[in-house]
Amino acid sequence: ATTKNGDIVAAAKNGTIRLYSRLDRNAVTQIGGKGSPIVDVDTTQDGKFVLATCQNHLLLYFTYSRQKKKTGYEICLSKTNKSRPIVLRIHPFDMAKHEIDSLNFTRGRFSYTHDGKAMITAQSGKILVIWPYEAVVAGNLRSYTIKKQEDTIISSNLVADNHQLLTTLPKMIKLEKRNSE
Repeated sequence: ATTKNGDIVAAAKNGTIRLYSRLDRNAVTQIGGKGSPIVDVDTTQDGKFVLATCQNHLLLYFTYSRQKKKTGYEICLSKTNKSRPIVLRIHPFDMAKHEIDSLNFTRGRFSYTHDGKAMITAQSGKILVIWPYEAVVAGNLRSYTIKKQEDTIISSNLVADNHQLLTTLPKMIKLEKRNSE
């Protein structure tokens, strides 16, 4: 995944995340994972946050030094500048309510609405979960929407100009109005 400036984030199955300013260089910053294998990674356009997708949760890392006013792509974040990740999980009550036995997240992404609001989306089989980014950063980790599809989700994206959700399934593409958050 890349930022709007072309900075690159890469992740390993051992949970390590590396932030690069260029391909032909060593990583500027390395973030040790929480031990969970990472299956997908994304970054905000400005590079201030990295989203790591693990099997049954997502990890949201703040990768910006407020003191130096630079991201971890520009400067090495020391241990004192590295923040603990925000762990995004589906609450057991909600899993039971939506009849979800287990999760196997395969993709987590930042998506943006027409007015620039960021959303975090994650997919697991027939399940799509959408978190409002601002609510997550404010600490409201249960502010999410769960959408169940009739088949396995291949990909999903917000259509920024009209608040719709584009979901690709094996035999069809669905465009539906997204619930307001």
